[in-house]
Formats: sequence, C-alpha cells, structure tokens
Amino acid sequence: MTTHDEIATALTDGIRPSLSAVARDIFDHLIVHGFSGLPEPQVIALAEEATEFVEAWHVFNATGGLMDWDEVRAELADVEITTYVTARVLNFDLDQIIGDVTAGITLPNTLILPERETMAQVDGLVIDVGHFLKAWRRWSGNARKSGTEGETMLALAGVVLAVHRVASVLNIDLDDAIVSKLRIIYSRGWRSE
Repeated sequence: MTTHDEIATALTDGIRPSLSAVARDIFDHLIVHGFSGLPEPQVIALAEEATEFVEAWHVFNATGGLMDWDEVRAELADVEITTYVTARVLNFDLDQIIGDVTAGITLPNTLILPERETMAQVDGLVIDVGHFLKAWRRWSGNARKSGTEGETMLALAGVVLAVHRVASVLNIDLDDAIVSKLRIIYSRGWRSE
C-alpha cells in the first residue's frame, strides 16, 4: 500500500502515482477531518468538478484563450482525481472495472475533431457524470426505478473514459495535468487543517 509520504515523494520526482492510492490517501484524510464517509457529498463533489471543467473550457474558448490553459488542464485533472475518490467512497475498484471495460480496446492519443464536435465532447463529460448520478441514485434507492451496483460501477468507469476522451480531443497530457494538480493538493496541505 502506498503511503501519503510515498505519494508526495513520487510527485516531487514528477511521477504520477496510482490514482487508487491517491484516492485512499485523500479518503483517509477526509475521514480524519470529519467526513462522514457517506456517498452523497462525494457524488455531488464529482458533479461540481465536472461542471467546473466545462465552465473553464467554455470561458477559455469564448475569450480566445485569455484564460490560463493550465486552469482548464487542472479542472480536467480534478474530475479524474475526484472520480477515483468517489470510487473509493463507494468501495469500487475502479482500476479493475476500467480494465474489464477497456479490455482489447486501444484508445487514441489524440483525436482531431471540428470545433463543434469538440464542444460536444467537452459538454458530453457532464452528460457522462449525469449518467453516473442517475445510476447511483437508482442503486442507492433514491429514484423511482431501481438500479444495480454493476450499473453504477460501469457508469463511473464511463466518467473516466470520458475524461480520457476529452483529454485526447483537447490534446491535454492527462498524466502531466494530474501530477501538476496533485502537487498543488499535496503541497498546500489539507483545507481543514
């Protein structure tokens, strides 16, 4: 098991740690600082991060690049990190689920799409998070229809795949963006301290 200090050292060395290990570390810190461990706040946090990314991209796009591109990258990294923390809160092995879903699939490094299709891919990330929210609500008994844990797991894996698809379309080096974002998180300390 990777410790907090091992993650911090990896980040100092520019190495992307396992997001499952990062999620365990963040979850443990959240629990120590009063997080109930209930899924509702974390599920809402994932939705919030996805909308923050889409908003950052639209502002960047609408201003002709006056907004800092690093902010767009950081927001997309936040979505990926928060997805893994959400999986930890729900006790899902996201790496295993994604491995099962993507077995035999090779994802392209970069997709080149017309501007309109790029916007659809960016906006589609929020739709994928919405599919996860719907599946989670059904599984947790908070919707008219019932759902399964498996449907919820697949929907959460779909969010990770959507993040990677958007990173490809926007030509964002997601590993680099995640390392940069985690350096900020691990160097600023935990917000409740």
